[in-house]
Amino acid sequence: MENISPVLLDWFYKNRRSLPFREDPTPYHVWLSEVMLQQTRVSAVLPYYYRFLEELPDIPALAACGEEKLHKLWEGLGYYSRVRNLQKAAKLVCAQYGGQLPADYAALRALPGIGEYTAGAIASISFGLPVPAVDGNVLRVFSRLYNDPGVITEPAVKKAFTARVMEHQPPEKAGDYNQALMELGALVCVPNGAPLCGQCPLAEVCLARAAGTTAQLPQKAKPKPRKLVPVTLALVESPAGFLVQQRPEKGLLRLRAGMGLYANNRPAKIWPQLAPASPLKPEIVAQGIDFIIVRELIGGVYFGQHQTHTLENGEKQAVDTMPYAEHEIERIGRIGFETARKRRKKLCCVDKANVLDTSRLWRTVMHRLQAEYPDVEYSEMFVDNCAMQIVKNPAQFDVIVTENMFGDILSDEASMITGSIGMIPSSSLGDGTRGLYEPIHGSAPDIAGKDIVNPTACILSAAMMLRYSFGMAAEADAIENAVSRVLDKGLRTADNMSDGCTCLGCTAMGDAILAEL
Repeated sequence: MENISPVLLDWFYKNRRSLPFREDPTPYHVWLSEVMLQQTRVSAVLPYYYRFLEELPDIPALAACGEEKLHKLWEGLGYYSRVRNLQKAAKLVCAQYGGQLPADYAALRALPGIGEYTAGAIASISFGLPVPAVDGNVLRVFSRLYNDPGVITEPAVKKAFTARVMEHQPPEKAGDYNQALMELGALVCVPNGAPLCGQCPLAEVCLARAAGTTAQLPQKAKPKPRKLVPVTLALVESPAGFLVQQRPEKGLLRLRAGMGLYANNRPAKIWPQLAPASPLKPEIVAQGIDFIIVRELIGGVYFGQHQTHTLENGEKQAVDTMPYAEHEIERIGRIGFETARKRRKKLCCVDKANVLDTSRLWRTVMHRLQAEYPDVEYSEMFVDNCAMQIVKNPAQFDVIVTENMFGDILSDEASMITGSIGMIPSSSLGDGTRGLYEPIHGSAPDIAGKDIVNPTACILSAAMMLRYSFGMAAEADAIENAVSRVLDKGLRTADNMSDGCTCLGCTAMGDAILAEL
């Protein structure tokens, strides 16, 4: 392949973004920007970058900064080990290099928290050294450029790709070349979707474009199969009844945490046929009730520290903590945004940011995510106001995302305004497509065998599974439409029975819904 650097650099000089660490590429500035930009968008990083430099303008200032102030300056970026390593390296630089980063790739690589890519970025951009700076963007560009199906997460493949990068690098413009490749990957040869080949300066020589394989590249390692552990259960019965032990609440929390089910999704939807059963005024119900609460399920006060102790005056004092880490907020926030994309594209984050530090951290993380979902209308609301708005104007909501305890309370309130708990499904989701789908009313053992329970919530839980775990929206719609047609016929179970309707048992109601599919 002919050398790509002339065309690439020409494109870069005409199209590069004006960034502060690019306009003033001192070693400290480049170093700081590269650490901040790990797994974070440029637009989200810039406010933190300016704030950090204003307080800590050079490496000696960083080395001397107190821990509390340092963490406060980093707050919102997450991964606090990065800023701790940043300071460790700064102290070594002050002790060994007089407060200035060394113009040597190996010496940079030896500092805490500086890997191959960061060392390459500093060495080439700030010092003009002819070394590679290969990140995910660069690997993606070269994977497509050469139509190479190699798994880029494998060390040998990455080494081979790096060698190709260096074949095209002009030694006198190493920094610009490395930045050009990163910029091309960030703006044009984008991940997660079709690359913008019509805007690419390398389109004419790109082998993947010619072969029509850009969407399949780069190749990444397949996730390891989940370990399956067989479990044998026994149901013990005697003349006195079944041997059953009620699971304690802490046991339930451990089960959720153990399965990694961090997202509880509970819809609040009133079926028009059941509007008279709602406790809300008819004029409010007429506007429609159809929203979903996405509740963080394995964090917050339920999983915090709980202590009761005696004060010096003999009075008892209880303390409960509400811990949240950024990654916990980000993963539930992303579920909220993705859910909104599949509905009416409105998301409201509910918190108590006027009082709680955890809520203020929630807002910081949600603002970062907001930039990734420009198609979703985003808003924020205090939890006490939300509780009022749910009964005053529920039609305003599409998706609500909130922390564990707030979500627990609000979802119970939301289920009540729909009129019948027997109509409400729910899901608890973890990473990927795994999840647990169930009606919110639980198993109801007190009415087992009486053929009176409403099976609709269980059936609608299956519809949720199809929609959100398998992406089978048409099939989910079919189930929900079948339920609607059954209600149109005036068929009811005991929990939502009204005058003029026909009361069915559990089995008959299930058969009636099945007949409409």
